[in-house]
Amino acid sequence: IRPPLGLMYIAAYLEREGFRVTILDAEKELLDNENILCKISDISPEYIGITSTTPEFPNVKELFGGIKRMRPGIVTVAGGPHFSAVPESPNGAYDAIDYVVAGEGEKAFLKIITTAPKEKIVEVVNEEPLDDLPLPARHLVNYERYQFPMPGKGLIRMATIITSRGCPFSCFFCFNRNTKVRYRSIKKCVDEIALSHEKYNIGFFMFLDDTLTI
Repeated sequence: IRPPLGLMYIAAYLEREGFRVTILDAEKELLDNENILCKISDISPEYIGITSTTPEFPNVKELFGGIKRMRPGIVTVAGGPHFSAVPESPNGAYDAIDYVVAGEGEKAFLKIITTAPKEKIVEVVNEEPLDDLPLPARHLVNYERYQFPMPGKGLIRMATIITSRGCPFSCFFCFNRNTKVRYRSIKKCVDEIALSHEKYNIGFFMFLDDTLTI
C-alpha cells in the first residue's frame, strides 16, 4: 500500500487556493465503510472526493450511498482510473455521485468547488506545465504508515513520485487516453526527493509515471 499521490496533488492544489483539506487513507488504516462514515461525520466536510479502481468500485458505490444517506448535502465527487475509463453511469450505478472527474483532478476539482457545473462529468484538459503544480501535500498523510521492505535494511519509509504525466501510446486495455506527455524538470524532481528525505525521513521512492523509461 502506497501513499495516495493523486489525492495529495489535488489537496496541495486546493490548499494553494485557500481551501482546507483532509486526506483519509481508509485502505492503509484498515477502515471499513462504517468506520469511514463515522470519520466523515466527525470531519463534516462540504465536499468528498473518492478515488477508485474498477475492482474497488462496488465498495466505493456502497460508500457513496452511505454518505448520501447520512449527509445528503455533501457534494460527492468520484475520480481515479475507474471513472476515467467509465465516466458514464452504467445502469444508475453513479446515482449517489454528484460529479465524475475524468482525467486529471486538480483543476477539475477546483472547478466543481468554485463553479458548481451543471454537467455531471467534469473533464478539464490540463496544459499547465507540471513544474507549476505545487508539490504533493505530504503533510496530510502519516509516513510512518507507509513502509517498504528493503533487503538488508528491513522496513523503511517509502513515498511515491512522478516525473511525467501521459503516455505516447494508446493501448486498448489502459484507462489513460492521454497521448501527450508532459515532463517535470530534473531539478524539481531531485529537489522533491531531497526535501522528502530531509523532512519525512523517506528512504525509498516508487516512481508512478505511466511509462517511466520514455
